[in-house]
Amino acid sequence: MLFFINSMPKAGSTSYYYCAQSLLEAFSKTDGLPFLQNAISTGIIPGSGYFVESTDNSSISLETLQYLINLSNQHGDILVKIHSDTNTHLLDALRQGNIKMVFIQRDPRDVVISAKDHAQRSMLEGSQQFSDCFSMTGAVGMSTFWSEVAYRWKWSNTALIVNYEDFSSDSTAELDRLARYLGCDQDSRLFLNVECIKRLDIPFSASRLNKAIGTRWRMDDNAPFLRSLPFLNHMSILLGYPLS
Repeated sequence: MLFFINSMPKAGSTSYYYCAQSLLEAFSKTDGLPFLQNAISTGIIPGSGYFVESTDNSSISLETLQYLINLSNQHGDILVKIHSDTNTHLLDALRQGNIKMVFIQRDPRDVVISAKDHAQRSMLEGSQQFSDCFSMTGAVGMSTFWSEVAYRWKWSNTALIVNYEDFSSDSTAELDRLARYLGCDQDSRLFLNVECIKRLDIPFSASRLNKAIGTRWRMDDNAPFLRSLPFLNHMSILLGYPLS
């Protein structure tokens, strides 16, 4: 099985990935992850580690998707982290049951604040991560685009939609949803919850992952500015996040 963890940027997909990987490690008879990492490290497909980059208008290309499906067919289950818009070949593969996907969404206004913080922190560390989000204008533009992507995934009815806020506040319930989506039995679901808690305690991620604060934007100095953005707030409502 080829399984994608797709998301808006800054929506906790790293934490979610580790939890999902626990399930595959425990119950998958074969593991294609080393073959994925080798394909990425040798430049066969674009990416880093277990993350595959989207190069075709913010979507995974047909060539990359076909390569990953073939890799999974040959070597076993593969879990891949991506940030990808909808496109015909992804939607077709999901509808035909060739792949599975989770899409994680987050309040777009919290994405703005988190991306801007990440950009500023990266600059101090000498990195260029999220450099286009260093300004509020850049962060708003990025969040607005990915809000539209999230809306397209939400209404495609092809992926399991996860709210970052729900996963942060009740990971057990959300992981049970994940396990049911993957067709795991009850014992498997209980095991997953235990293993996920271990994964979320990984030391290296303690200072890097999102702080799991829902509606964080309301406490930020930029809250009045964010409330003044009609389209961003409109997209927030469409994704299920209230104005106040």
